[in-house]
Amino acid sequence: MNELKAMRVFVRCAERGSFSAVAREFETTQPNISKLVAALEAHLGGKLFVRAVQGLRLSPEGQQYYSEIKPVVEALTRAEENFGQLRNQVSGTVRLSASQAFARLQVLPHLPALLARYPQLQVDLQVNDRAVDLIEDNIDIAFRFGPLKDSTLLARRLGVSRRVTVATPAYLQQYGTPLAPAELAGHECIFFDQPNTSRDWTYFLNPTRAASPQAGRPRPIPVRIAGRFQTNSPEALRQAVLSGMGIAQISAWMVSADIQAGRLCLLLQDYAIADTPIHAVSTLNARQSAKIKAVIDFYEAALREELAATQPVLGDAG
Repeated sequence: MNELKAMRVFVRCAERGSFSAVAREFETTQPNISKLVAALEAHLGGKLFVRAVQGLRLSPEGQQYYSEIKPVVEALTRAEENFGQLRNQVSGTVRLSASQAFARLQVLPHLPALLARYPQLQVDLQVNDRAVDLIEDNIDIAFRFGPLKDSTLLARRLGVSRRVTVATPAYLQQYGTPLAPAELAGHECIFFDQPNTSRDWTYFLNPTRAASPQAGRPRPIPVRIAGRFQTNSPEALRQAVLSGMGIAQISAWMVSADIQAGRLCLLLQDYAIADTPIHAVSTLNARQSAKIKAVIDFYEAALREELAATQPVLGDAG
């Protein structure tokens, strides 16, 4: 027996004096209401109602029980209503997790607009280049790149991160400009060190830029790279390529301003690199949270515009 439900049914039966009326209120049948009240009576060890010609009448014990539990039932109902209202409000604190580069360039610039839209919202941004455990680290939303492995998380695809090959004008003037992926073998390449990554950079012939587009699925062109510097930090990768240490593959959104300003040059534009998906992930129990849904909706729209805005800049560069 669901004791709380039985108590609620009993209170309504006492107030309405009819099992049938309460059955309609709870969208069930009169026998089901009668069975629930009988189960509560068996649990209490006494009769709550006296059946009379004019309808249900509380027994003396039932009257005492009603007077004692009605405030309890009303308090529980108010607590549930208040809880539901809070979940439906975009208010309180939401904890975000993002890598250093993504936090600096994509999360933080949009925060003023997010907080202006939702005045009762507070944001706690945790910056970490490792993949955090949402439950252990008490994170509401984490921004993640690449294929997702944890099927216990809710995931919303926010867009894709286009990767580009870049170097400084000074580096290219000194060492030459590679015109095909195979020519990277003779250059200093800066390796972005991640778990389970090889030192192969893979390209595909880009039919939108190539002089002789190939029909069908592009053939992958793997290139084994070499260089004297590697890093697991996207920010360090950007700084290294800007300092002229070599050629790098990097997310376009990280260097679009550098390309536009002429600090970096786009290379190998006749070739494409596989895009990296960007997701916002949250735990399953966050499904009904209005604040989490609102933040994910906001960043999905913001990033769609942001990532689309880089395409003309990149396409026109070089």
